[in-house]
Amino acid sequence: MRRRTFVGLTSASLFSAMVTNSGEPDCGTAPLAAALADYSVNGTAAVGGPAPDLTSLALAVAQVKRHYQACRYATVTRDMPTLITRLQVACALLPGPGRLRACTLSAEAHHVAAQILLKAGDHGLGWVAADRSMEAARTSQDPVTIGCSARIVTHAMMASGHPTAAAATARAQAERLDRVRPRQRQAAPGQRLPRPRRRRNRARRRPDRRPGHHHPHRAKGHLPRRHRTRVPSVR
Repeated sequence: MRRRTFVGLTSASLFSAMVTNSGEPDCGTAPLAAALADYSVNGTAAVGGPAPDLTSLALAVAQVKRHYQACRYATVTRDMPTLITRLQVACALLPGPGRLRACTLSAEAHHVAAQILLKAGDHGLGWVAADRSMEAARTSQDPVTIGCSARIVTHAMMASGHPTAAAATARAQAERLDRVRPRQRQAAPGQRLPRPRRRRNRARRRPDRRPGHHHPHRAKGHLPRRHRTRVPSVR
């Protein structure tokens, strides 16, 4: 038996054992497979219903991540199909920035779905979930989300026996992130930049603080008060 086959079978067995011993009902991956195979979800499916709530969707995605990190895999496979459908509807219905945020959440949810399926040894559906994650990440236009989705794509390639393609994908996405990152470091509302960049931004806003700019206090023989040498008085 090849080492890769042995490791794959061992991982699937451990996944099944952890689900069985977790004390939760085993829902299996069939509902998750049905959700991933449903290509009919679009905006018209939710016409007349309530608008998608990004806050509740973000909380649901965060909860699924916590369940996964706590090895509550049965809970993840139970909740994921409904969450994926809700996210697909949100991506189809919401306009502008709301759609970009919904696509980011969809990429994160499909990332978790791919991890679950790969652990279960279902490499085919794991590929589908990883590809959905990358598709949603590219639509979100967020380079960090794209990089995270590329990570699960490389895991799916490795699990399917394509290490060369996985390495090439990881290298290409890392180089792309390095090229994009400097252009996206301007502070967003409520975000704090690292200290060196904040100082440079402040210098741009204050012309008299630019390096090399003549300042009246910097004239020769005229120092600020804090730099003056105090001469003690003689009595």
